[in-house]
Amino acid sequence: MDVTDEVRCAYILPKKGRRCKMLVKKGKKYCGEHEVHDDGNEHRIYCPNDPKHTVCETRLAEHLKKCNARTPNDPWVGIGLNSSTITSDSNIYLYFYGCRNRKFRFERRQPIAFEICTTSFTATFASDTEVSPDFLIERIHLTYSSIIDKLYNWIGCGTDVCNELVGSSITSFNKIRQKQLLQHFAIIGCAMRAGLITNENELCIVDFGSGKAELPYWISKKFEKCRFLLLDNKGENPGICMERVRCSIEHFDMSKIKTVKEAKRVVGISKHLCGQATDWSINCIQNSLNNNVNIIGFALTPCCHHKSTYAEYVGKAFLSSVGFVAEQHFQLLKYIASWAVCGFSSDPSRKAVDQNKLTEVQSKNTLKKMENLTNEEKQVLGRKAKVLLEFGRAKHIQEFGYDVKLCQYVDLEISPENLLIIGKKKPF
Repeated sequence: MDVTDEVRCAYILPKKGRRCKMLVKKGKKYCGEHEVHDDGNEHRIYCPNDPKHTVCETRLAEHLKKCNARTPNDPWVGIGLNSSTITSDSNIYLYFYGCRNRKFRFERRQPIAFEICTTSFTATFASDTEVSPDFLIERIHLTYSSIIDKLYNWIGCGTDVCNELVGSSITSFNKIRQKQLLQHFAIIGCAMRAGLITNENELCIVDFGSGKAELPYWISKKFEKCRFLLLDNKGENPGICMERVRCSIEHFDMSKIKTVKEAKRVVGISKHLCGQATDWSINCIQNSLNNNVNIIGFALTPCCHHKSTYAEYVGKAFLSSVGFVAEQHFQLLKYIASWAVCGFSSDPSRKAVDQNKLTEVQSKNTLKKMENLTNEEKQVLGRKAKVLLEFGRAKHIQEFGYDVKLCQYVDLEISPENLLIIGKKKPF
């Protein structure tokens, strides 16, 4: 073996498919960052704030004080305020329950839960109850048929916004950038159609999970007088003058923000909130209403249903009413929903990978029996499952006194995650 191979980290980077190039100490197999994967490791652990990086156990207390993923100590931070499972001691729970046991895998910034920390996804389906694939498919089709008339087609609402803000110059961008812009303009157009956005200083627009703040940026190009509050779990340096707070959605208390207090009307927006972040945003809206924040409406575009958790999902009442009464049903439903966006391939090697994944997550024989479905049938079924999951969220938020619509806001060719939950205080 080459000497250089002996002094390099043995960890294989999953996304790059190659070994880590960091040097290792004499007698070690892994570098400091990947030492947590060494079977003989006893002192390197995952960071409780963000399991994407590791820390020496003896330096944990010092690291937590300066970790970039730590929860900020600000007035608007209420630990677990918008979550059904996170408590004030969740980090301690994460440390003792997960970080000291390397067999568990983690989702970033999620509390430890049985369904996301098992060595095999099949452990989630520990129930002895067998779910009939025929029942599951029939129930999805029947439920979808009963609500299809309540799925609105608002595709095209962003055309005028696009023409006004960029015009024909949109063709100068590459295809990926064009799709991103068209989604921004479509969300703005839908919000305008619902009467949520007006060009006035008394309106505050809160962007959940803002990131690079592109959606607020384009809104500000058309509505210059509006105030903006950008919420994200990390800091950015936007080129426009907007207030940004660093806080994860599950801990955010909107009523403690000065900009929100001074605004007479508040609108919540988002573009592609992953998994349970959408549920946290809905809970944030509900908690803010209880604290006398005048939220006149919202426009939320969810995505990544496979990252949703049953404990946090707010639409359980609707699912139960249509026959999906158990957590097992929810796990199967969100897995099937991934078929709408997974991009089935005719490549035999890709099909083998898909089959291995299918076997890994099957609930006994339920999903295995569904493997005979064609790719087209799976995509249709996955699409319907997505609509069911979002309709459940829409029904839940109606209880707060809003008229809520579930809309398709762009074509599937632009984004397969093309559902928008939009609501306004009655009447719509």
